[in-house]
Amino acid sequence: MSSEPVPQKLKWGKGLKVLLSGMCMGACDLVPGISGGTVAFLMGFYSQLLDSLKSLNLSAFKLLLQFKFQAFFQTIAWSFLLPLLAGIIIAMASLAQIFDFILNHESYRTFLYAGFCGLIAASAYFCLRQIKHWQGIDLAMLCLGLCLASVLTGPLPQSQAKEKLYEVRLPESIQLVANDRAIQNYVQSTHALTQVRLETLSAMSAKKIIDEETWIYDQDLEQSFQLKDLRIISYRTWIDLGLIGAGMLAISAMLLPGISGSYVLTVLGVYPTAIAALADFIKALRQFSFDSDAFCVLLNLGLGIVLGGLLFCRLLSWLLQNWYQGAVAFLTGAMLGASRTIWPFWNYQYFLLPLHLEKGVQLSPSEPFMPGLDSPLFWSSLGISITTFGFVLGLEFFASYLRSKQSIRIV
Repeated sequence: MSSEPVPQKLKWGKGLKVLLSGMCMGACDLVPGISGGTVAFLMGFYSQLLDSLKSLNLSAFKLLLQFKFQAFFQTIAWSFLLPLLAGIIIAMASLAQIFDFILNHESYRTFLYAGFCGLIAASAYFCLRQIKHWQGIDLAMLCLGLCLASVLTGPLPQSQAKEKLYEVRLPESIQLVANDRAIQNYVQSTHALTQVRLETLSAMSAKKIIDEETWIYDQDLEQSFQLKDLRIISYRTWIDLGLIGAGMLAISAMLLPGISGSYVLTVLGVYPTAIAALADFIKALRQFSFDSDAFCVLLNLGLGIVLGGLLFCRLLSWLLQNWYQGAVAFLTGAMLGASRTIWPFWNYQYFLLPLHLEKGVQLSPSEPFMPGLDSPLFWSSLGISITTFGFVLGLEFFASYLRSKQSIRIV
């Protein structure tokens, strides 16, 4: 891992292009089922992203810890990473409300995912065209990517459904907006939330949504008690290989096109623990104290994310440089295998988010379905998919025309 200075100069034209790419990544990160790695792969800067992340090596972090900021920025690919990060932040800050509205409207949500279906299909077509001479190993890598992504984005294990859940009586000060839909996790007669995990209780307490006097009902024991009588959460040891491994798997999934890191944490059963620990840690900081248990969870997860990012981006970068066809086949398979997450047609249920009650009733997909050919929703969605497919096709052919024209001029 070399720490030799990397001479860099930020060119405004390229910086603006990277900024816009970051905004596309940030916008798509707001959509469940679409990962930043997918966008980087589709827009053609996936290899550059991996190479830039490779510059964040141990030598660079050593310089940062030594407060040698000038040497640190000379070592890392800051001219790419900074505008990319800025674009992600700008998009998330400016588009969060818009996407929140779209994702909680049944028709608009369907149209959004229909557009992504066309985008993914066109991009997969061009990616597969890059494999000029198919070999058996390339086909095997395509199937491996398909299977891996399909498993990682599949339904949650049954063990998740058997997790102990509680019913929480909400304070009278929390008034919910009236809604004519049946809310799956709310009992109006008792003003209580149902299906609440133990870790979520901790996070609700940390955010002061509930207090120690709040009444909790355990359906298994058929007992009611106050929150102060419940042992909220027991964190792990200072070095927890399980949490470190979960962090490594999550960041590795995020670097693969089509797979969400938060979904992997959910499958592993770690996501609620991470959210609760973050809430507890922030609450302690606001009170000018230090929650060592919550810090332990965040430390182990963070360590896993850093280690996984450092190792996995190097593996993917090496594969793209030394085994391009197999790597492209694997990444395309991963993108296609995860496409179940962007299926546009779903039956929906309505839920309240325990940690974001102010958002009101939220949509949650329950069962996928295929609309009939006489459905206006089907034809509208198909039209949007064809439009985005044609748009990507046109952009790619236009880019190929410009590249060929430039090569003729050079010759």
